[in-house]
Amino acid sequence: MKALEVTGKIQEGQLTLDYPLEIDNFNTVKVIILLPEAGDIDVDDTPIQEIKESL
Repeated sequence: MKALEVTGKIQEGQLTLDYPLEIDNFNTVKVIILLPEAGDIDVDDTPIQEIKESL
């Protein structure tokens, strides 16, 4: 099994990824959702999209 780390949002029970996956030939996936707790948020953590845009 191949793993990908992506970010997204859950609104009204629906998961929406921050950007489309560029994957072909896969129909079924397994999803693990990690929800941050109040103490888990790192104010120094730069979002993935911001890092990609700076490259």
